[in-house]
Amino acid sequence: MSLAEYIPMMTNREVSALARNRFIDSPTQFAIAEHGTLSSRRHLARNPSLDTGVRDVLVDDRANSVKWVLVEYQALDDKPDLIREVYRGTPRRYWNPWRLGSTFVGYQNTAPNTPSDVLKDIYMNYYRPAEEGDESSHFYSSGFRFGSDGYWSEKMMKHKNVNEELAVIVSTSPAERAKKAAFAKLVVLRNEKK
Repeated sequence: MSLAEYIPMMTNREVSALARNRFIDSPTQFAIAEHGTLSSRRHLARNPSLDTGVRDVLVDDRANSVKWVLVEYQALDDKPDLIREVYRGTPRRYWNPWRLGSTFVGYQNTAPNTPSDVLKDIYMNYYRPAEEGDESSHFYSSGFRFGSDGYWSEKMMKHKNVNEELAVIVSTSPAERAKKAAFAKLVVLRNEKK
């Protein structure tokens, strides 16, 4: 029995709770993706049993927050070009330091398959200016003074897609913890070459 036909009769709370359920069938997922609230679509994007067809519907969603949740929860890992498209297609007003880091760099031992050119762009345009104390940088101007200690750069160096070029760039950072992590990453990358 599919619950898809009952989605229009459910309350928002019921639809959101259903979107979190990993045992719902594909027709129900499609109904939530097409008719659910923003909150329920975000919950659906976090669902570990998300159908790939439903994922594609959510990627076409207007809401950037749904797309970023798909990246963060690794639903787009098999499509790095789509991750790049989500990154480049999101207006900068949506970005904040924590969201940018947790979505594209990774958070709590998980990391999406973010392409290395996107990681480099994030570092060069957001983390590096903050580490250098550039008060006109987005992270400083947002009131966070976020990233000046190299926290997110250090996290980035643990990412599987960091290449040698980016590690060398980060190794010149004024933030000690970023520099230390970059040198450790360079050792790992060079040992992998052997």
